Amino acid sequence: MVTKRTEEIKNDKIQRILGIYTKLMDGKTVNKQEIAARYNVHPRSIQRDIKDITDFFRTRRTKYRCLQLCHIR
Repeated sequence: MVTKRTEEIKNDKIQRILGIYTKLMDGKTVNKQEIAARYNVHPRSIQRDIKDITDFFRTRRTKYRCLQLCHIR
């Protein structure tokens, strides 16, 4: 059974991942500490989000495969 809180957590993660992805696509630097503070989560959560983004593109052969994650601190 999916609770309202479970849905909120899922939506929060989606928002974080899309926010990180957007910053990377805009060529901006992603600072784990700043993003973690913004979303009120531990920096390790942000690291996991970045890994999810990386894994997603690593498993797909698209024009986005060249996504550079060198803008991560």
